[in-house]
Amino acid sequence: MKQAPDLKKLEELLHSSQIVAGGFLGTDTRPLPEIIDTDAATLRALGMTTAELAARMERVTTLARAGQGMPVQIAPDLDALVEESRGLLVCPWPSPERFAKTTTTLTQRSTGATARWSTLSVHLIRAHGFFQGHGSPYRIEPPTLVALLTTLPAMPTTPTYLCQVCGYVYDPAKGDANAAIAPGTAFEALPDDWRCPMCGAPKRMFKKRA
Repeated sequence: MKQAPDLKKLEELLHSSQIVAGGFLGTDTRPLPEIIDTDAATLRALGMTTAELAARMERVTTLARAGQGMPVQIAPDLDALVEESRGLLVCPWPSPERFAKTTTTLTQRSTGATARWSTLSVHLIRAHGFFQGHGSPYRIEPPTLVALLTTLPAMPTTPTYLCQVCGYVYDPAKGDANAAIAPGTAFEALPDDWRCPMCGAPKRMFKKRA
């Protein structure tokens, strides 16, 4: 079956090194829908959603930032390290968001098992169910990631905030890369002159959600 032009263009971009070195698909020759569907089936079998997985990844990154470039023990058997570089990354799917060049490495001391992801990787998992292709530098195997992240203590519920003008949702766990607001920044801690990244509405136009 012939691919739709937009899917073909997307796959060409994912194979290229235009956004990240080595591309998002690495040496994987499978069609993009097959890659996403296969990982989705694996994740369902493991009993976790992409939204829950992404939230746990962001929590690890937030906890590890306290180390300021040094490993941090975030659980009895888990260490995490955050490394940050200048600049922003864009999503290969059409998206207004920009993502800080932040890399998190999670390591289980007893087994030596590791998982490594960027801020963009978390977005790709949450928004597109895309764990990247085999051979990609940032490919994350769902079973490995789930096994590591399920050892974290229970996560507290963090409220989000809705822009009453355009419907954009500010999630403290994600922050706002466009305005250099780091993940883990509470809504109350946002600068008074911070504005909605979608429509420019002022902070006072946001309403707290559960």
